[in-house]
Amino acid sequence: MMSSEDSALAAEDRPLLSLHAVSKTYRTARETTSVLKALDLELPRGEITCLVGPSGCGKSTLVSLIAGLLVPDSGQVIFDGQDIGALPDTRRAQLRATRIGIVLQSGNLVPFLTAGENIALAIRLAGRTARAAHIHALLKQVDLEDRAGHLPRRLSGGEAQRVAVALALANDPELLLADEAVGQLDGATARVVINTLHTACRDRGLAVLLVTHNPEIVSLSSRVLRLSGGHLERAS
Repeated sequence: MMSSEDSALAAEDRPLLSLHAVSKTYRTARETTSVLKALDLELPRGEITCLVGPSGCGKSTLVSLIAGLLVPDSGQVIFDGQDIGALPDTRRAQLRATRIGIVLQSGNLVPFLTAGENIALAIRLAGRTARAAHIHALLKQVDLEDRAGHLPRRLSGGEAQRVAVALALANDPELLLADEAVGQLDGATARVVINTLHTACRDRGLAVLLVTHNPEIVSLSSRVLRLSGGHLERAS
């Protein structure tokens, strides 16, 4: 029988997230589109995986499946040993609140809350106490500690996206998903976001999946995967 210590070591050795033969198809009255076809993927802790591919190939669908926002038609999405596709909606939502950080291209800020209040809400949803020093530290990571009292409408697009990165790190996640997080940012702002994500991966041992067309992100990733025709292949 495996001891508790051996079980812990085994958990550390396995990838944080694994996809096994995952397929996803969209159906309308007129057509059926197979987006992902028996796809396999592993995301190890402490590594940044970059996902590239043409528009409409299914990158955002893949991110949504990993986050538990969608469930696969077949196959398994295994997060830390549990099949999240088999979990009820409430459990998947709890998983996102406590262990997964998500950065979307359009941002995910509550419009009537300030930057600091948005981060405080994410911390509380994770079941933790929202301390001012923690909120300040998260905003400082993205060079926005002086914007804590600003509503999203008073932030530039780049500032709002940087707050979204701080928000994604607020629950101290184990997995971070970024879907075109720097797609519309200027070079200097994109570098702040990139550096923040790399520092978080290094210091916290995160498993990170970045969807991007940005060559600088691609060059700094641990590995690059290309999604095309419903399948993944190693790009570098």
